[in-house]
Amino acid sequence: MSRAVPDRGRERPSPRLTWGVGAALLIFAIVWGGWLASPGGAVEGTPPAPDGRPTSGFGPEGYLGPFAATYFIDWDPRLCQRFTELVPASVQPGQWYWRLIRARWYDEGEPPFSGQHHIFVDTLNGAGARQVGVPIRFSWSGGSQTVLTEAKPGEPYAANFPMYAVAPAYSAQPADGAPADLVAGMGLGNVQHPDWKIHTSYLLVWQWTQATGDAPPSVCGPGASTPTPSPTPSPSPTSTPTRTPTPSPTARPTPVAADDFNDNALNAAFWTPAVFGSGPSIAETNQRLEIRHPADAAGDPFGAEAVSVCQLAGDFDIQVDYLLTAWPSANGIRVGLVVNPSDSKVVRVSFASGDGIPGYPNEVYLTHFADGVRGVTGTGDASGTLRLVRLGGLLTGYYLGAEGWVTLHTGPVTGDDVRVALRSWGHSQVFKHVEVRVAFDNFRIHRGEVICPFRPVYLPLTLRRVP
Repeated sequence: MSRAVPDRGRERPSPRLTWGVGAALLIFAIVWGGWLASPGGAVEGTPPAPDGRPTSGFGPEGYLGPFAATYFIDWDPRLCQRFTELVPASVQPGQWYWRLIRARWYDEGEPPFSGQHHIFVDTLNGAGARQVGVPIRFSWSGGSQTVLTEAKPGEPYAANFPMYAVAPAYSAQPADGAPADLVAGMGLGNVQHPDWKIHTSYLLVWQWTQATGDAPPSVCGPGASTPTPSPTPSPSPTSTPTRTPTPSPTARPTPVAADDFNDNALNAAFWTPAVFGSGPSIAETNQRLEIRHPADAAGDPFGAEAVSVCQLAGDFDIQVDYLLTAWPSANGIRVGLVVNPSDSKVVRVSFASGDGIPGYPNEVYLTHFADGVRGVTGTGDASGTLRLVRLGGLLTGYYLGAEGWVTLHTGPVTGDDVRVALRSWGHSQVFKHVEVRVAFDNFRIHRGEVICPFRPVYLPLTLRRVP
């Protein structure tokens, strides 16, 4: 049994110490309370980041990277022919919400959802990783159903919902109490037969994002074929988020990094030239990057490329213009935008006679990802733009058509850091043995974290750093 110790036997703290401790605690409480009340802090009513990170001090991708991230909606233009519309969330600058970052439509025989009749969804946390346990509400006239996102390792989606009615029957949005963009007007049918119950599918991706105050980009109508991203300010837990002016819908997006090849000297800080096989040459000349294949070029394969010294991490959006300066028909040469180590690429090809794909012309666009050659599309283009977009575990290849971006194929991809290659190549056994000359120009990184082995100022490459 313990005995009480008389208080008079204890040593009392001095009044000076008591007031000092009290003053320190009072100052701490005032500072702490002021931070919580600041717009950049954990304001009451603002949901915490779903991945458990504090919302303050982090950008919309969940970290303060060395380069500014760029945001846009990867919106399949065919959705505008399928009654689909985006209803943006009502948010204030600095508020966290579920932002739609991708919306795709898949026709009846289009992989990876051939023959299915579902709305497939994914939710990403602030760092771009899949967030499980997010309720997604699917609604239709007279009812609704909520489905939770799941881990589903290796799958390009985290939840799905079957459709049985034609468009515009269904809508979908995250429903965890936070503001969220809504996608409406989905359902069965295709562009040619909207009133038929043809099995088609959708893929929707939302990411936990901090609002910048920008007006949502237009996804349908004039100026919507090339989404215009807006710069994201670097937030601070002790300052009010900066409101970014809304860019013009028709303005060209400001790239994170770019090279216009205008100074006729290949930038060794960013590109490494390479030649394989015998005969080809590569040089930055005539204010572009030119590759020449002489008639006696040989090898399996032979070709030339410029490979980036720096790597891209996370989701990315890269583009490059190409020009076929000497391009006899059916010559056997390929021109591609490539990412390594997977060697995934979007390509403009001239198949030699007898080497093509049955049922298709010799002159085509295609993708070659981990799931093989897909998206073969005939073309007569002698110039154009190639594009690769990685979002989560999916890679999409595009070419720029007369009406905007045309999707060739979406396939699986790893999340490895990648190097970019601007490449032209062929194979001896299917080469027409005529001189072929091609050129690349206006390489652009519109989204992605650029990781370089050193950090000099890259000139003429333009890098846009976080202030």
